Formats: sequence, structure tokens, C-alpha cells
Amino acid sequence: MYSVFPGGTEGKSEAWIFKTKKAPVVLVSVPNEINCVDTNARFVWKKADAEFYTLQIATDSLFTDFIYNKNNLTDTSVAVSIPFYNTKFYWRVAAKKGLCLTDWSERWEFTSKQHSPQLLLPANGAKGAELFNSVPFIT
Repeated sequence: MYSVFPGGTEGKSEAWIFKTKKAPVVLVSVPNEINCVDTNARFVWKKADAEFYTLQIATDSLFTDFIYNKNNLTDTSVAVSIPFYNTKFYWRVAAKKGLCLTDWSERWEFTSKQHSPQLLLPANGAKGAELFNSVPFIT
């Protein structure tokens, strides 16, 4: 490196060594913008030159309302139980090696599946009713 010192003199400066951050993690699955994700979902990302990963899943795009926020993950996939039906979620991952944490991955979003319908009529185990007054429903 070549420097200009006060007074206009020139010369070599001391060499300094530094490293830049590694690239952000690449997400694989749960796919971006997918609907009807099961409440037992597996989140997957590509392996990076990292010792640990952090996975965050939130109900808001600013990641202030977490449903999952886990550091020190060593695998590149995690099974997570999604607590709400028919809800939009956001997820992202960062990698850590030594003291260096990457920037967050892209922010991906998904919507959980709808709750199964609730059966109302006839009552469970019903043997007959006004609506079912013919064989085989009459006992």
C-alpha cells in the first residue's frame, strides 16, 4: 500500500490484514411465497462455511413477532411446528463462524394451511334423524 503523509511526503504504510463477511446463506425450502404449508414444516438451506446457523420465523416482515428464533443450529434443516393456521409467516437464516456473522439470507414468506373443517350435523354416532328417516339410518 502506498500512502501520502502529512506535509505531502510519500511512502509505504504498514500492511493491515482484514477479512470481509461471507455471503449470506441460500434458502432452499419452505419455498418462497408458497401457500398451504403443513403445520409440521421442514426448513432447509444450503450448507455454508459455518459453525452455526440462526433460523428466525416470524409473523411480521420486520421479525419482531417470532414463532421460532434459534441460534447455534449445526444442521442445515430444522423441523418446526407452525402454531397458527391460515397465517402468513416470514423466515430467514444467518451463518456464524468464529465471531463473524453473515448478513441475513433473503427473506422468504409462506402461508400455513387452513384448519380442517368442523363437522356439525349429524352428530357423531347419530342413528337417525328427521333428515335421515329411511333405511339404513333407522334402527
